[in-house]
Amino acid sequence: MRSESREIPFEVFGIGSAQGADQVGWRVLDRLLDRWHCDAARLHRLETPLDLLGFAAAMGSDERATQTWVLVDACLGESLGKVHCWRWPAVPESALPSGGVSSHGIGLIDALRLGQELGILPEFVWIYGIEIGDFQSIECDRSHSIDWKPNAQFQAAIATCASKIASRCVGSVR
Repeated sequence: MRSESREIPFEVFGIGSAQGADQVGWRVLDRLLDRWHCDAARLHRLETPLDLLGFAAAMGSDERATQTWVLVDACLGESLGKVHCWRWPAVPESALPSGGVSSHGIGLIDALRLGQELGILPEFVWIYGIEIGDFQSIECDRSHSIDWKPNAQFQAAIATCASKIASRCVGSVR
């Protein structure tokens, strides 16, 4: 009996807000739409990590079992524009803090922990984080506006992150 190969469906979630560099998750989605075509991926723009749980709860466990989630969000760090890739649950808490230190109210780590406890996460969850500064520098930054223009570092990071996600989806690498 011959097994049929099928594409692995990827759900790519850009998590962000209209607050300055917190837009990087959304900007990566925009870049994916502009530059790459991938039939195996669907793109979703989220304003809060809790939206992931609603998405997961709306589908059946059989559908979730065949999915790979790719999450893109801003993260803390001193190397502005540095792109990280982690497989859940191996994410350093210092990068994506829990306990309310998030522009979204509840952080990505907390939302994923809750999803894991509820048994509604797919087996493969990849997180791409783009460093936007440390907590203190973000609080002092006056550029947290809707008309934020990414500097060259952030533009390069957005392009790099989008390219890595595109190659993951096109190559169906889990």
